Amino acid sequence: MDSAQPVRLSEIPLGIVLVLFSLTALYHAYGISGFRSISSPGAMPMFAAAIMLCASLVILIKGIINERFIGSSGASLTPFYSSALPVRLILLVGLIALYLFFLPRLGFMVSSAVFLWVSFAFLWQCGLVRATFVTALSLTIIYLIFRTLFKVVLPQGSWLPGWF
Repeated sequence: MDSAQPVRLSEIPLGIVLVLFSLTALYHAYGISGFRSISSPGAMPMFAAAIMLCASLVILIKGIINERFIGSSGASLTPFYSSALPVRLILLVGLIALYLFFLPRLGFMVSSAVFLWVSFAFLWQCGLVRATFVTALSLTIIYLIFRTLFKVVLPQGSWLPGWF
């Protein structure tokens, strides 16, 4: 078993949480309309939840197998919080929370532009000019597809009504 990778303590709890989440999603997807046919309204959500369940079971089983072999050899394991909750993840969750807070106030275009620009600049670390270009390109494509093609009304915001 020399090919086993070091297991992080977060893999097993993460696998358990993902399995529970996937089972909950599968239960709720089944509650949409049951599974009467492949074209029923709940078929696609059930399919997605079943794929999530399979993937989370693989993560959990691999974590258990790796832990059994590596944990028994006395190798040091990565601390749970530093591997399960890295600083970048916490900051991104905070950024998403700010996006959700400002979306109804500033509208889709402004809040999405700020969110995407900060995300690209922070996570991708591509530079301010490239982040600006990718943000503008992304928003243009999203606007053309959803507003023009599908006629989806995007939130305008209460602080800047009629601007975007």
